[in-house]
Amino acid sequence: MTRSAPRKSACLTVIMGAVNEAVTAGKLGRHRLGGLTVRAHAQGAAQIIPATAAQLTKLVGGIGTEVALTVWLMRGCGLRINEALAVRLDNFRDDGKTLRACEQVARDGSLAPLKAHKANEHRDCPVSAWLWARVRAHVAEFGTDDGYLFASLGKRVCYAGYHGRFTAAAKRAGLGGDFTEHTLRHQYVSVLLAANVPLTDVATFVGHRISG
Repeated sequence: MTRSAPRKSACLTVIMGAVNEAVTAGKLGRHRLGGLTVRAHAQGAAQIIPATAAQLTKLVGGIGTEVALTVWLMRGCGLRINEALAVRLDNFRDDGKTLRACEQVARDGSLAPLKAHKANEHRDCPVSAWLWARVRAHVAEFGTDDGYLFASLGKRVCYAGYHGRFTAAAKRAGLGGDFTEHTLRHQYVSVLLAANVPLTDVATFVGHRISG
């Protein structure tokens, strides 16, 4: 059972009082509990919300065809939404077999380095044939804006203008309000792990660093 921080603090106070009293009464020589503190509650595990192919297709249709590819980039490469919105056609390498993520769209629409990365740092992740086919279809229909897949006259599509459309489309697709852009990233990770892809490789693909 998970206990709240106030309850943990109360328990610690009782324990410390009992131990200190035992020392005072001579029943315990000394103790080393003086440095104990109550930690803040750890972040919960990622919530994996399954989505069928039909639901994803309905989601894609609901957010607008000009940005529909973002869903497949998040689901197929584990990109964060701000990273997906900054993808360029020339980020695809090796005849579309690899995507090199180099930047993200900031909240104000400007371009910024990847999260937890410095300028000019990047990460590579594999691209499935089905996703590369969708990328080519998107470019054939919408073209690019100075190489960027999701832009209009140099103005980047940013999170503020995208999120509401995504949330509404997810609800219409029967995915519920808890299904967010980041859920697609979680699904990407869970699929790779279920396929026995090494954790270190998965972490590299999504831009996480494993210490130790």
